[in-house]
Amino acid sequence: MSAGATRLGFEMHPHQLELGELLDDGATTTAVQWPRRAGKTTAVWSWLFGRCDLEPDTNIIVTAQTRQKARERWYDVKRAIERSWPEVAGGPKIREGKGDESFEFQNGSRLWIVAPESGSVRGDAVDVVYVDEPQELSTEVSLDIKQAVMPLFDTRPQGQVVLSGTPGKVRAGWYWEALSTGLAGRTGIVRGRYAKGTAVSVYAAQPDDAWDDDDVLLRVHPGIGTLTTLGRILERREEASSPLAFAMEYLGIWPGTDDSRAIDPALWAAGAGDLAEKPRRFGLAFDVSPDSSTAALVAGWRDDAGRAHLELLLHGDPRAVAKEAYRLSVKYRLPIAYDSIGANLEVAEMLARSKPKPKTTPMGTKDVVTAEAGLMSVLRAGELHHPDQPAMNTAAAGVAWRTLGDSGQLFGRRASTGDITPIVAGSVALLAFDRLPARSAIVVASVA
Repeated sequence: MSAGATRLGFEMHPHQLELGELLDDGATTTAVQWPRRAGKTTAVWSWLFGRCDLEPDTNIIVTAQTRQKARERWYDVKRAIERSWPEVAGGPKIREGKGDESFEFQNGSRLWIVAPESGSVRGDAVDVVYVDEPQELSTEVSLDIKQAVMPLFDTRPQGQVVLSGTPGKVRAGWYWEALSTGLAGRTGIVRGRYAKGTAVSVYAAQPDDAWDDDDVLLRVHPGIGTLTTLGRILERREEASSPLAFAMEYLGIWPGTDDSRAIDPALWAAGAGDLAEKPRRFGLAFDVSPDSSTAALVAGWRDDAGRAHLELLLHGDPRAVAKEAYRLSVKYRLPIAYDSIGANLEVAEMLARSKPKPKTTPMGTKDVVTAEAGLMSVLRAGELHHPDQPAMNTAAAGVAWRTLGDSGQLFGRRASTGDITPIVAGSVALLAFDRLPARSAIVVASVA
């Protein structure tokens, strides 16, 4: 890192140099979660540049939450190179053609930027992939990129992935997975390797720390006194839209990290209202409890303003839910979506034996992670509407998270305090609607 920082004209501070040593240690995946204004991006770029400079024939891909963001950061580094290490002094050749922003080093190394898309990172083997601000990517996109990236190292045994950012809105996706794996249950300030193949550098408050305590801020923000000042960060605290918004950006707090309960009761209550009319086409999904004692059938859709809606159509015996799902599917020519695991497969088999056979949409784990993360996103944004239905309200009050080792988080059956089938079915129904072919909406009366 020091070599790269010198080439770029950057001054490195102790916590940044410590990150460089961690990256030099060579873990396959390193997840970096530092507060804003702590210099994590500058530190990682310095390490990337030093690796290209010192190790011939090194190939590095860099991306961010959007290609434009990656391009902006690339231009920041380009200006630093032109100032501190131009090509005439042995610096890299700069290519800045449209879609071809790269640095080509005289020792055969190359660093270039791409869009945050799985198709952009497939191809030749690379040595390092750096994803800046991965928490801004949707769960589905981040997992797709992961699936495309990891095979790039098949012929590069020393290949590394670096993910750096701040907490995201939902605890799901590649970044969350890497952090939770690397932390191995630890909280607060954690630096090092505690899980095979994964390292972390995390500066965060403990779950019981007060978010408005200046001493906590001084303890967990390594950039105060070097890269920024306490006064500047306190200004950001005053300007923040909410205490949680500040805690996410500057204290490393993920929503829900101190509580397994998935849905904030105030947010759920804020979305309650009268029964809304459904459009002609809506997402239709069912979910069955693990012991097959109950099942839920839910409709999900978005109105013309983009506001999400859920409606519990039936909650009861799985056979009754199967019959009603079949009736609505035939009547409105809608596919029936479901999580393709456990007791849901029994209802799916019932539907498969029906004549005429309805169209069904089984969803895998990645789809359900996406669906549940999407439901939480619209809920937190205040964009979810639901009628005041007791079974749905009970499910929302009791649903809790469970962590998946390789996919993020799902609503947990065992962790929850009751029947959560209405909430699970609702999240799947909303995703099913988002994936329907676009058609003109025609309002019809409620079918509940």
